[in-house]
Amino acid sequence: MKITDHKVTIEKIKIKVSQLDNISSVEVHDNSHLHAGHKEAMKNPNKGHFHLIVRFKENRETRIVQHRKIYHALSSIMHNIHALSIEIIK
Repeated sequence: MKITDHKVTIEKIKIKVSQLDNISSVEVHDNSHLHAGHKEAMKNPNKGHFHLIVRFKENRETRIVQHRKIYHALSSIMHNIHALSIEIIK
């Protein structure tokens, strides 16, 4: 993987979040380019900035519970993620 290429991490995010119960769709956007000149981005270029859009089949849980489940699912790859924004779509 090239330093600025986060395709592998994006695929891992999609797979791990898609495996959660009650998920309808998962979309991941790499926003690392928006932070290219920042000090931390230059220090850790292998870590990406991602925007995650998740649609649940049913809205059975609070957003906090949904976010916790997502972070738990991604715990094994968080070392590749510098920043993650999560958007839950109803």
